[in-house]
Amino acid sequence: MHYFTFAADRNYVDAQRQLGFLYYNGHGTDRDYTKAREWYIKAANQNDIIANYYLGTIYYEGRGVEANYKMAFQYYQTAANQGDADAQRQLGFLCYNGHGTDQDWTKAREWYIKAANQNDSIANYNLGNIYYYGRGVEINYKMAFQYYQTAANQGDADAQRKLGFLYENGHGTDQDWTKAREWYTKAANQNDSIANYNLGNIYYYGRGVEVNYKMAFQYYEIAANQGDADAQVQLGSSMRMGTELIKIGPKRENGTPKQRTKMIVSPTTTWVISIIMVEC
Repeated sequence: MHYFTFAADRNYVDAQRQLGFLYYNGHGTDRDYTKAREWYIKAANQNDIIANYYLGTIYYEGRGVEANYKMAFQYYQTAANQGDADAQRQLGFLCYNGHGTDQDWTKAREWYIKAANQNDSIANYNLGNIYYYGRGVEINYKMAFQYYQTAANQGDADAQRKLGFLYENGHGTDQDWTKAREWYTKAANQNDSIANYNLGNIYYYGRGVEVNYKMAFQYYEIAANQGDADAQVQLGSSMRMGTELIKIGPKRENGTPKQRTKMIVSPTTTWVISIIMVEC
């Protein structure tokens, strides 16, 4: 902390940003959002991309300040224009929801595309939603499938579940219960409750597999323990009537876009010591 402060006081932008990070997270000092903001502003005034992104998050989430979507939008926009993929995705999220700006699905799509071009999995997932639900574009299941598939291959659990849903229903691709089960399983392995519920349905109804009430019960039980209301209803009915569960299809999906907080790896203290040696 001492070395970062020494360097930051001498206007080294990386040290200023890092001090903001330490105060923001309470690393090596008490958490202090006000001091974090002050150091991020100093770094942002030197055109630091990450500082601008974090200032956007501070104002969006109201960390040490009143939540202010307009200020958040301005800082995210600055970072996005500097090429930051996380900020581009966040700007898409704000445009999609009309936070700090007029709601504009076209601009949301444009910003999501910029982030997706930098391999941002959530941006790809949100683009899938845009085309699946027709937000500012014609509904296009094939385009939705492509974006969900990209995000799913990048490890996004929501996209993996959604891809399973598309395979199960033949949306944007041929209906394929085996592939649906495979993608639901990938999402379930990341503790996705809806994927577990849908796997329960697959085994209960024998969709691409033999009917297996025990497997169905296991998946419903996992989903129920994860808080899924439909799975809880299914388990309740099975306890009353044996294996005679309520006949419900795959859980319907919604088009709510996702967002994510950037995680930054801290630079090493050795780097700051080398700066100080030069200064002295």
